[in-house]
Amino acid sequence: MKWAMVALNRQTVAYAVKMREKCADLADIHIYTLPKYQVEHVEVIEGGLKAFNQVLFKNYKVIIYMMAMGIIVRDIAPYLKHKSMDPAVLCLSPDGSYLIPVLSGHLGGANKIARHLSSRIQAKPVITTASDLMHKTAVDLLAKDHDLVIGNYQDAKLLTAMMINDDQIDIISDIPMKGIELTTTLREGTKGIIHITHRTHKKYPLPTATLIPRNIVIGIGAKRDTTYEAIHGFLKDCLKQHHLSRKAIGCVASIDLKKDEAGILELVKQLDATYCVYTAEELAQVVERFDQSPFVKQITGVGAVSMPSGYLASNKGTCIAKKMKHNGITISIWEERKDIHD
Repeated sequence: MKWAMVALNRQTVAYAVKMREKCADLADIHIYTLPKYQVEHVEVIEGGLKAFNQVLFKNYKVIIYMMAMGIIVRDIAPYLKHKSMDPAVLCLSPDGSYLIPVLSGHLGGANKIARHLSSRIQAKPVITTASDLMHKTAVDLLAKDHDLVIGNYQDAKLLTAMMINDDQIDIISDIPMKGIELTTTLREGTKGIIHITHRTHKKYPLPTATLIPRNIVIGIGAKRDTTYEAIHGFLKDCLKQHHLSRKAIGCVASIDLKKDEAGILELVKQLDATYCVYTAEELAQVVERFDQSPFVKQITGVGAVSMPSGYLASNKGTCIAKKMKHNGITISIWEERKDIHD
């Protein structure tokens, strides 16, 4: 992982260089400063710090500024997007005494980084997040720790506030979860619910934050040059029919003949998913389990694509929806099988 560290005078540049040496095993740390303070292995801020922050936000997941927090807040403000996308931003006081998470304390990991770095650089971490200070597990941190996606950030914010206020919250999950205390039925006195599910149709009569596991695999076959718009439109209909969240899709699978198919590649990009492709020979090992088409075999060398590729990519998981066809597109939907030790 690449980190950036920004220092604006000779003393803080020297400190940043020492800090990089102490933390070399944690990250590849790039140090930036003004041209007049540049030394060997330190890079130059181009065009002024305020404008250069755009470069930093684009290229780094962690940014540590060694300067007054007021400067940081004013200068990064134009580049803030959302807590799910912003990098972890930390303020290290110019004398190196205090390390303060400024942005993305949970999802970006700024709080965790501050705690971890403090012992190495002899700086005191200053954590201001209420849930951390009160030893409560915030909804966004629960999601991050268990590789879940937040369905709605306002709901998550509300449930975190309720937890901080000691309201009774039940956590219900449609899938097995380790390290989380789950309830199977709502307890008397419960004020809110955290629901771990990839489904969209179940509703509760209480404030609810939905956390979504990315355990859905889409097996897909499509005729050459099918557009992203056509594929996405059909997928959207399939998901709606089966009450599945789009955010639950972690993988798209197909045959390797489709590895460069523009419409599928764009779908994978928009879903932020993994793209798994298999050779005809690999699919042939399991294709007898599924209905086959002579036409598909003539084109691809194997009698089916969507079902066997989804089956393999889901670790031989559960089929939620068998192949559905529309305008040369075939889609199947699978729930990934997790090994017992996972």
